[in-house]
Amino acid sequence: MRRSPFGLEPLEPRLALATIQGTLTADNHYGLFTGSADGSRISGLIGRNEVGASGSPGDCNWSLPETFSWAADPNDRLYVAAWDDGLWQGLIGQFTVTPSGGDCAPGTIVTNATDWECALGVGSNPGPNGPVPDISRDIPVAAWKAIGQAADNGSAPWGAIQGISAKARFIWYDSLGSETVPSDAEYTIYRTARSIKELLTPPPTPATPTASATLTADNHYGLFTGPADGSSLSFIGRNEIGASGNPGAWNWSLPESWTFTPAAGEHIYVVAWDDGGPQSWIGQFTLPDGTTLVSNAQDWEAVVGAGPNPGSSGPVPSTAALRGRIQSAAWQSIGAAAANGAGPWGTIPGIGS
Repeated sequence: MRRSPFGLEPLEPRLALATIQGTLTADNHYGLFTGSADGSRISGLIGRNEVGASGSPGDCNWSLPETFSWAADPNDRLYVAAWDDGLWQGLIGQFTVTPSGGDCAPGTIVTNATDWECALGVGSNPGPNGPVPDISRDIPVAAWKAIGQAADNGSAPWGAIQGISAKARFIWYDSLGSETVPSDAEYTIYRTARSIKELLTPPPTPATPTASATLTADNHYGLFTGPADGSSLSFIGRNEIGASGNPGAWNWSLPESWTFTPAAGEHIYVVAWDDGGPQSWIGQFTLPDGTTLVSNAQDWEAVVGAGPNPGSSGPVPSTAALRGRIQSAAWQSIGAAAANGAGPWGTIPGIGS
């Protein structure tokens, strides 16, 4: 190991997985670094703005930003030490990340009150001509907190800083204003609240909530979902047309399985009709929250349809016809129920008892 002015660095360079181009300025001074969250690894000084009050170029040291390019580990954070010479104070910047491997997504990080946090340094304000502080001693003992105040790029007294995104905001530890504040006597440290990689990794797409159904009927059924008033029904599927199973000896012998995505608050509807003799339907449903619903006399209700029986080879009633019947329905309790395994059907496979 060797000791650098800003902390310990390994003798051999670490693998650089991203190139960062940072454009930033501060009222009045800053120094730019990257490093680990615990401060055990801090880069050397990447760059700083002008020493003194004047800009070079620009009227003031904050008038025009500086731009730096360097290689960094995406698992590290951005760090900026900043201090004020008096009156207003603020830091603003944007950092464009271009990865050289698949470990990080490309993108741009801007200063704001959401993605950054701050702490007071352990030393005094270096003044207009002072050096950039050694922040490696600050990070292990820092009391990180939320940004105290933020303002849009374009806010007074600075106006819009050219070369920096309009999405970036001026930020400071306590106040951006000209009043005397605790941070005046010290330098402040700003860092991304998460690693570069984490800030640029899009949040995972929430899994689409799905439900599944396994059911059959003696003799025919159609499966739908929709709201309580039936105003918009979605057809999921049906069993075989005709008396025979495909597979199975009868159209009720083996169940069908369906996967579907119900909207929040929707009901499950089963339309069933018989070709003669005994009649029933039976099913098991896994709901989006993982709970299981089975056909029974407690959790279901029924109503007789308004149209004729479609017959052995007829179509499932239309959503328009069903909608009208649902909207006028006087729902009633299930009239009869029997356990899976009861005659004449026996046990239907894939459906719980």
